Formats: sequence, structure tokens, C-alpha cells
Amino acid sequence: MTYYHQNTWWPLGFERDFKANQPHPVSSPFGALVIYKTHNHWAGFKDICPHRGAPLSQGWLQNGELVCPYHGWCFNHKGKNTFVPVINKATDAALECISLRVEGGIVWATTSDTAPFPAISALTQDVILGGNTTANLLNTLENFLEGSHTHYVHNGFIRSENTKRSPLKARLFPQSNGFKVVYEAEPAKGLLTKLLPKNYQLLTPTAHYIYPNIAVLEYLTQDQQPLIRIEACLNESKAGCTYAARVFLLRPWLRFFGKWVVKKLFGIIIQQDKRILEMQKNNLDNFPQRSFVSTSADTVGKELYFWLYQPHQKASEIVDFEVYW
Repeated sequence: MTYYHQNTWWPLGFERDFKANQPHPVSSPFGALVIYKTHNHWAGFKDICPHRGAPLSQGWLQNGELVCPYHGWCFNHKGKNTFVPVINKATDAALECISLRVEGGIVWATTSDTAPFPAISALTQDVILGGNTTANLLNTLENFLEGSHTHYVHNGFIRSENTKRSPLKARLFPQSNGFKVVYEAEPAKGLLTKLLPKNYQLLTPTAHYIYPNIAVLEYLTQDQQPLIRIEACLNESKAGCTYAARVFLLRPWLRFFGKWVVKKLFGIIIQQDKRILEMQKNNLDNFPQRSFVSTSADTVGKELYFWLYQPHQKASEIVDFEVYW
């Protein structure tokens, strides 16, 4: 990871998955963390005791304070040491604090006091999906935002390998915090869209990247109103990526009929993506000195790479390209 990650909020997971009054280990771009919640207050620290380096996440909470499992040192919610049993008093030791915030049902972390919070939807999501992959941030983002793999990896669900392809014009719009791609309207080519009523089967796909770790897919109706929105908030560590995805079904009838279907089908699609991403990652490990060949249809992937690793090359003007989907 060579991009600048300190001045950024990173998603640690859905709030509902962290039980109150117990420490939880989580990974992040700035190292291993321990987080916990007591009386509606969140606290987060680097997961290391300043005494002898034991992981505080393996300790416990006592009277709202974090206790180290090795020698019983106690720390309050601000990270200050309050008691050392063997000397029967406190020391000046303190933990390295991490700022936490809950938005969209997700717990976020940063090490910066000035990090701008990403522009995620303020709406309440209809479906949530979480998981992990050993793939890195770049490859996971590209997999989420580009559609060319869907004919093969998700054959029949989104698009089909055997469907006759047609050209679609696409336009990439540079933005101050990322970019947005708008494609031509596309007729239903897979199970997900064919399940919709006939007057909703011609949809305009859009892909939106918010630097450095948020990807959004949105499908617009013929009058350019959003029908489905999918936000993927990604967290990267040495082990790979975790994700917290929120799905918004933006019609009452779609919420009523679609929640179960979306959760079921998207669960399958996510596992298909996980399989191909980890297959790719394992193979890339065999070729450390690799290089890649890209075409104009890989505009999304190239732009993601520039944003993360070569920001001086990212697009400053609108980019037009074409895909055969």
C-alpha cells in the first residue's frame, strides 16, 4: 500500500456485529486495532499494551475499562492507564488512540483529526452484506466497478456469456474525490434484471469511485431516477480486504418483493467474486515481476490505479470509451 491512507476514514465492520462490553480485534491500514463499546460510547486503540506488548483485544472490560490479559494493566476509554496491580497504582502510560464514528450502520476509524468523512448515502439501507477477501484494494475495487467480468464470473445472473453483445458508449467524469462513469442504457441480460417488471428492464448503469475505498453502483430508470444503489465500503490490511456493502432498493414495491431475492442472489454473486479475486491473487503471487496489458475498455481499472498509486496521471477531463456488453 503506497497511497496515503492516514487522512481517511476506514470501515471496520457493521455496528451490529460488535457485541457491547467486550474488546474486538480489527485490522486496518494503520495496523491491528482493538475497539469496544460501553454505554453507547466507542473507544479504539492500537492493539498493543505499552507494558510488554500483549494484544489488548484478548483482554476484557472491567467497570468500563480495558484490562490487559498479561499483567492486568487497566486503561480507561481515553487510553490512560488507571491501575497496575503489581504496584497498586497507575503509571503515566497511555494507549495510542484511534478516532471512531458510526455512520450508515458501519463503524469507521481514522488516525487523523482532519479526515473528511466520505459522502455515503444518508438513507437507511434495505440489505447489508459483509465479508472478506485476500485480494488487495485495487483489484477488489476494479472487480466491483467494472462490468466486463460479469459475463463469465456471474454468467446468467447479471449478463450471460452466450448473449449477443452490443456496443455501449461510456463516459468517465473526473471529480474532486474520485470519478463517475455513466454507461448507455442497457436492456435486461441476466436474472437480476429480468426479474424486474418490463418497464424497468432498460436501465442505465453508473459506477462511482470515492477515493480511496468506496465504490458505488447505481442503476437508473428511463427517466434517470435511481432504482437500485449498492455501496461497497472497503477496508484494507496485510491480510487483504474486508467490505461492508449496503444495498438500497429505491421503490416501495421493490423493497417489499426484492429484499429476500437481492440478499440471496447477491450472496451468490459475492462468493463468485471472492473466488475469482482470490484465484487471481494466488496466481499473481507466482509472478512478482508481472506486467499487464489493458485496452480502452479497461478505463475504470486504469483510473483506479492512477488514483491510488500515480495521482499525477489521473484524468483531468472527460474520457469517452466503449464496451461490448
